[in-house]
Amino acid sequence: MNKFLEDWMAELDELEVDLDMDGMDVSDYFEKGKNELKEAVDSLKSKVDKLGTGEKAQSLKGKLEHLQLQLALGKAESKDAFEDQKGKLESALHEMGHKLDEWEEAVEEKTDTLTAGMKEKAEKFRGKLDMMRLHYHLAQADARDELEEKRKTLRSRIHDTKSKLTSAKEKDGDDDSIWDEVKEEVGESYNHLKRAIKGLFD
Repeated sequence: MNKFLEDWMAELDELEVDLDMDGMDVSDYFEKGKNELKEAVDSLKSKVDKLGTGEKAQSLKGKLEHLQLQLALGKAESKDAFEDQKGKLESALHEMGHKLDEWEEAVEEKTDTLTAGMKEKAEKFRGKLDMMRLHYHLAQADARDELEEKRKTLRSRIHDTKSKLTSAKEKDGDDDSIWDEVKEEVGESYNHLKRAIKGLFD
């Protein structure tokens, strides 16, 4: 299977897990997501220490440490507590991303894999934040039916996108021409799904 489509399928599987939270309490699931990102931040900070590059490295380390602090905040037991942490985390991720770009330009060694990996994890965590927002609001009595309907719609869109991938694989397993034909269609469906998650409360 084409590597990009394999990655899409894996992320769709992950979105399904996020949508149902694997039966976990919403605050516990949020903590799990924060801990996973914290591991990536800790690893990047260690590598920045080794590679250095002066002022740029120090500036990035400062933003990474600030992000570590935000990730270490206590459990968000309520919707308001979650919204507060979500705002702080999104701001810290944005600032870290900017300094990461600056540091990447200053480092002589090739860091594409390192920085791309961090950016991918940060983007996935932003998606989790949007999904967690749905769960925290579902825990409230107000507008529960409307939000539950949105969750059903998201689940249906995930299923439809995965069906397109499965259908392409069944047509001709490893024939790249088949994947090329469906890549645009699946990519469009996937991007539409991501926009739907991002715009849950617009």
